[in-house]
Amino acid sequence: MNPRHRGKDNQVRIIGGTHRSRIIRFPDQDGLRPTSDRIKETLFNWIQNDVSNAACLDLFAGSGSLGIEALSRGAKSVHFVESAAEAAKSINENLADLGLEKAVVSRSSVEAWLKDSAAQSLFDLVFIDPPYADQKLETICEMVTTAQCIRSGGKVYLENNAELSPESFPESWRLLRQKKAGQVSFYLFETTS
Repeated sequence: MNPRHRGKDNQVRIIGGTHRSRIIRFPDQDGLRPTSDRIKETLFNWIQNDVSNAACLDLFAGSGSLGIEALSRGAKSVHFVESAAEAAKSINENLADLGLEKAVVSRSSVEAWLKDSAAQSLFDLVFIDPPYADQKLETICEMVTTAQCIRSGGKVYLENNAELSPESFPESWRLLRQKKAGQVSFYLFETTS
């Protein structure tokens, strides 16, 4: 493995499921910051009844931590979308190391992928956690809605470094939960159409 992947700061652990306590390594990359264990634990408590057999979409996958956690907890499949070559390669390496085969990694910008590929599949769970500096969460949420890639009743997880107003979200998304941990605000929605 690349020496850049070996630092303790460049790893995160799987917190539940069949691969609990296994380590995921990821490259140094601006804007790549995996969801903290504390937030990830809250999220997966929220969706514990929705993960098993779910088709998941991990947008802005980064380290792949959320999608790999979902696979560990029984997700049927995960489609990772990541634009950075090194991060996408690292996700593939982690999937291989863990023996997780029910996954696809698309090296693409989220915007291009949503325009070109999203409608080919319907997902039960969608994770949206863009780099905080990008400030494009609202645009991506609208693109996800336009792409019609989420089943009715599907769940959407959002993470951001600032609180978002209810008007920021698509009308067809019903807010189920929201919480703040330090500077991070995170949300769980259910799609209604």
